[in-house]
Amino acid sequence: MWPQPFDYEGSFGCFSRVAFGDWVVREQNGEDSAWFRVENYGAFHCFALVGRASERRQLEGAERKPSFFVFLGAAENGRELWVIQVGTNPGSEYILLSRPPSEGPIETFEVLQAQCPSANVRDAGSLGIILTRYCALNTQADLVRLARQMAHLPTTGTLSLIPIDSANPH
Repeated sequence: MWPQPFDYEGSFGCFSRVAFGDWVVREQNGEDSAWFRVENYGAFHCFALVGRASERRQLEGAERKPSFFVFLGAAENGRELWVIQVGTNPGSEYILLSRPPSEGPIETFEVLQAQCPSANVRDAGSLGIILTRYCALNTQADLVRLARQMAHLPTTGTLSLIPIDSANPH
């Protein structure tokens, strides 16, 4: 899981292979569909704070949730499988990702589809226009299995770090 703690020669804190900053989900058609701000929580408790918005300028006031980037292993094609766990309470959101293996900071992922197996779909009907349908994955093995299955399908887009322009920081 990233971020992770470090303690080295009297220094301590948190570090992450996944870069902190503003990230955009760019669909296959080139449209931006979501923005995420990934920040380090602090030096003592290692997790990321992730805020989500439909436009970059909305990230400033977005609710931020404790989150983790989790390496799930490799797919059959050798690509790394990752997931972002947004939130820490039951009902967290999971975003499936993949990338070619490489060293150094991570600044881009491909976003995988998330087709819930029918046995894992929960649906209590609707509350007016509010849907209650969700996908319940109860174990780590279920999540890894779904990620491996989704790695065989076309990706939905990319999740990429967008550098902050000093003339236009957000």
